[in-house]
Amino acid sequence: MKLVSPTTRYLLESEVAQAVAGYLREIGLDVNVQLVGDWPTFVDIVRKREFNGHMMGLGAATGDPDMIFRLTLIGKNAGKLWNAGSYNNPTVDNLIEEGSQEFDKDRRAKIYAEIQKTVWNDAPWLFLYRLTAATAYKSEIKGIEMVPGSQWVKFWGAHR
Repeated sequence: MKLVSPTTRYLLESEVAQAVAGYLREIGLDVNVQLVGDWPTFVDIVRKREFNGHMMGLGAATGDPDMIFRLTLIGKNAGKLWNAGSYNNPTVDNLIEEGSQEFDKDRRAKIYAEIQKTVWNDAPWLFLYRLTAATAYKSEIKGIEMVPGSQWVKFWGAHR
């Protein structure tokens, strides 16, 4: 099998790809790992579906779960770049639509928790690890924030 992984987006990508390949070899699969250092080339390989498995790190750049859920989980994106595994669950589709229209924060959080529980149980891909970011700055600098649930740091409000 051909396992494709980018090498320039997140920490430890190539190491994790090699570890996954090792586990797959232990169960008898002949695995060829293709490490791709150029992001556009990697995206093209995934888009053309020239793989048997691929590594992909994703996060919600906006801090809103709808962005990442809609991109990776909604059925109309099955087989497209960010949902290359063709995940399609009408219950999840309905919950994504419901969550995107809900203004009550607590109700919205429950809807998104239900999406996560359903997807976890469906296991459309292997959930391998989550990166944790650290940000260091001088104490006199104020207004730096982390987008909740992401690795994104908001510097545009920074001031002394």
